[in-house]
Amino acid sequence: MIEARGFDVGPAVVAEVVARTGGNPAAVLATVRGLATARPGTGLPVRLGAASERAWATVLDEIPGRTTQALAVVVTSASARLAEIEPVLGALGLSLADIEPAERAGLVERCPDGLRPTDPLLATAVLSRVPLATHRLILRTFADHADEPVRCEYQAATRTVPDDDVASALAAAARSADRRCDHLVAARLWTRSADLSVDDADRADRLVTAARAAQLGGNAARALAQCDEAAALRPDPALRSTAAPVRARVLGVLGYPDRALEVLVAASCAADDRQAAHIAAEAFLPSRQTGRTADLLRLLGRRRPRGVALAAADRTPAARLLALRGATTEAPDPWAVHHMIVLGLDLIDIEDLHGARAVLDEAGVLARGRDPSSASLALAARAELGWWTGDWGRAVADGEAAVARAEALGQPGPLARALVGLARISAARGRGGPAGDRLRRARESAGAGQAAFLDHVASVEGFAALTVGDHTTAIEVLTRPGEADAAATGDLAEAYIRSGAPAAAAEPLRTLDRMASTTSRNHPAWAAARCRILLAGDVDEVAAQRSRWDRWLSGLPFERARVLLCAAETLRRLRRPAAARPLLREAVAVFEALGATPWADRARGELAASGDRRPAPGGRSALGLLTPQEEQVARSVAAGLTNPEVAAALFLSRKTVEAHLTRVYRKLGVRSRVALSRQMRSREG
Repeated sequence: MIEARGFDVGPAVVAEVVARTGGNPAAVLATVRGLATARPGTGLPVRLGAASERAWATVLDEIPGRTTQALAVVVTSASARLAEIEPVLGALGLSLADIEPAERAGLVERCPDGLRPTDPLLATAVLSRVPLATHRLILRTFADHADEPVRCEYQAATRTVPDDDVASALAAAARSADRRCDHLVAARLWTRSADLSVDDADRADRLVTAARAAQLGGNAARALAQCDEAAALRPDPALRSTAAPVRARVLGVLGYPDRALEVLVAASCAADDRQAAHIAAEAFLPSRQTGRTADLLRLLGRRRPRGVALAAADRTPAARLLALRGATTEAPDPWAVHHMIVLGLDLIDIEDLHGARAVLDEAGVLARGRDPSSASLALAARAELGWWTGDWGRAVADGEAAVARAEALGQPGPLARALVGLARISAARGRGGPAGDRLRRARESAGAGQAAFLDHVASVEGFAALTVGDHTTAIEVLTRPGEADAAATGDLAEAYIRSGAPAAAAEPLRTLDRMASTTSRNHPAWAAARCRILLAGDVDEVAAQRSRWDRWLSGLPFERARVLLCAAETLRRLRRPAAARPLLREAVAVFEALGATPWADRARGELAASGDRRPAPGGRSALGLLTPQEEQVARSVAAGLTNPEVAAALFLSRKTVEAHLTRVYRKLGVRSRVALSRQMRSREG
């Protein structure tokens, strides 16, 4: 809409304007049109357009003058809570009754413990009708009735010129909010402290700190704008090194990991050892998303802190970086949560799934209190882990929660990751429509800046085609230019074999062998083994490949079932149907439990072709009646968590957990947590 009107506005400005105007199209255009320069960091003053002014004038003209004054109190309140508003109204000779005409006119609405304007632009319209002296009186009255740090903020609001004493008091209050992890309050206090700072250098430093707090609180657009404003005030290398991790984190969640990595690499030149360590830790995730791991290695090599030796084949950089940053669960630094999540993703990469579960579960709990902005990434990472471990019910619940949080906070990066994970499970279950929709949304969210992530989208598209037996489409998708991972390369080799072109599988199999030898990972090797089982010319070769991977794949139910299916298909081809039947029955049971219907149907067909006359295993268990979130609650309770702990871990309210648990008891026919735990263990064991 904005570009169509000829405005050249960056993503940070667009996001900020939308947030300030509530997304009202007319207000968005009026605001952008009113900006002197449409660039981040200009303060983004919200100006009402002529049409908006006329609309508000019509409504406000019809309410009494006392109601306008009462509305001025409501829109000035920092919290909109009645406990804060009512004493101020009384001190000014007003009451809640004076607000009733505004409520009837639809200007304000009730929230659980207070009142809030129905439109973000109401404050501008109301305060334009209140004399400045009256507004300053309202601010002083709020200050008289407020506790720190809110009192300090109200007092600062009466200042119209820079004042270092007030700015320092605000900074002290902001530090207190930082220690409480009250990030949005801290961001507001740091911003006001910067506004009142006399010296530009102090103002720039405080803006960077405000940006950090805003990012942690989920306001990425504001954080990016403040980083830009700080850079304009103080364009020196030292500030650039300090601001780079904040700016890079924001660019990452906004869907620009390529730009994030460039910011970090550029800033590392002037960084001291402590800053270099911080920059390297922040570079890990964008380097993965863009496929530019060489940049990370060069960044570490340029200024490698003591004790860190990282070679190109080293598959555990996140663990080293986490130790380097001192990001333990006891650390007060909220940014440690993000680095824990990165460590969890790295542990998934190196196939330490048990370690990844411990780290990601801990990070999920900590994110709720310390770093809400990282909650969506924590949930998306847990969903990715659930795919591998076969905990698909929990993975879907985590993925859907990640999507909701990422959309609410405007985080395209975590959103794309969560959507791809959900799409993979939908594809495995034969739900092509939902899988395609999620992949389309993931592609739009990721954008051109996440080339490596777009390769993951193609990988899932190829897997979806392979699942339904469309080998031609699978080959077409998986041979497009790009960086294929082990999963995509293994699926391509399998598609060639199943399409009757086994010779074409030779190259992807060689690629898998190279991956296995250079990364010391098992995934490429077992993907190659699965395909070589399909090509096997005798029973001994099938047995040799299976025996090599059976034990390791025991913790990966879907991948193990795929290997069993391939082995059984080859055994039946080699006229060993009796040997194929037990493998097929186990594969059917696993596929059924996961809800992977197309794969279960294929295994059943093989089972019938092998001459098995017994009914194939299957049928929906009571556990299958649970919704993804109900199953997630049930599993958490079975793990020994209390209701408050479940609420914290799953980012739900306690009442929601209790409601889900009641439905779980009814569906599973149990009456206690002990019985629920016993039934969950019996079904999973």
